[in-house]
Amino acid sequence: MLTSALTGAVAAVAEDARQAARSAARSAALIGIAALFLAATILCLAASLWIVLSPLIGMAGATTAVAACFLAAAGACLVAAGRDPAPAQPAREAPPRPAPPPEPPGAIPQPAPSEAMLEAAAQLFRTHRGAGLATALLAGWISGLKQKR
Repeated sequence: MLTSALTGAVAAVAEDARQAARSAARSAALIGIAALFLAATILCLAASLWIVLSPLIGMAGATTAVAACFLAAAGACLVAAGRDPAPAQPAREAPPRPAPPPEPPGAIPQPAPSEAMLEAAAQLFRTHRGAGLATALLAGWISGLKQKR
């Protein structure tokens, strides 16, 4: 009786595994077909862009424009691939710095740099690299616009 129960359990597990394998194979095939359709769509878009731009900016300009679009798409893919979905590792703490020597009597006190503020800004940039780079790009663009005037 125990043997027949174990045999039935093994058969049920094997059937579930076969069903999961069929489902995974079906999903992989559909993803592959979708990737082919996506590639065909991108190539058709590039061809239509080339056809539209050729009379306007010439063959060399159209080639350059299509290549620039592909370059921008590749850059976006690299940026997306570089994003780490895992939570950030906590940073190792630096060893404590030695205390500065005492100021001589009558010296003018100098304001110390706010290390906590700098560390907070660095941590913010590490966790939000894309937003930090976009902000730097926007600030540079606005600065360039102001200098042209």
